Parts: sequence; C-alpha cells; structure tokens
Amino acid sequence: MNYPKKFDKCPCCGSTKTIIAEETEEQIVLGKLPEGSRIPALVTQSQIINMQDKKLIIARRSFPMILGFCDICSDCGTLYCVEVQRATGIIEPRVGGSPSGGNTSEPQFPFGKG
Repeated sequence: MNYPKKFDKCPCCGSTKTIIAEETEEQIVLGKLPEGSRIPALVTQSQIINMQDKKLIIARRSFPMILGFCDICSDCGTLYCVEVQRATGIIEPRVGGSPSGGNTSEPQFPFGKG
C-alpha cells in the first residue's frame, strides 16, 4: 500500500470540515500555535508484530506500525479517520511487575474504601 492515505470527506455526510482541524487553524491564525501544527482528535496505533515472539522482544528490534489520525465532522459529529501513515516502533523491554510496567498495587481512591 502507498502511504500516507488521506480521507478528505466525512463518510456519513460528505462534509470536508472537521472540528479539531478548524480550531487548530484558528489558533494558528491567532498566533497561539506555530504554522503547520496538526492536532488530531484521536490517534490509533496498530503494531504489525507477533508479540509472543520472545526473540524479537529481547533483541529490541524495530517493527512496522500503522497510525490512524482521526477528527470529528463539523456537520454531523462523526468521528472518522482523516489520515493513515506508516511508522516504525521499537520494542522496549517490560519493567516492573505489570505488563504495562506500571504500579501493580491496588488503585487508591480519594474517598477511601467503604
């Protein structure tokens, strides 16, 4: 496939206007963001790798990824993908006791238990 892929129209209503892109452009005009700024409403990431392959994880190899950038239609409110790009990621060894490398203790709530 050829990347990047761009989707210029809402799949539901056909509008070409999106909320985050319009707001970003307005902030650029006001001088609050630099020219060329791009802020998606949502970024999705798909790793194209067998995460069960321990050799790849230990070797810290790079792997292909697909990134999807989404925005919200200004006319009908549909969240849809406006661009897809190919990227490269690197497997980082896990740290700590949890799969995410984060804290494995029970969550603490400000209102306590009970």
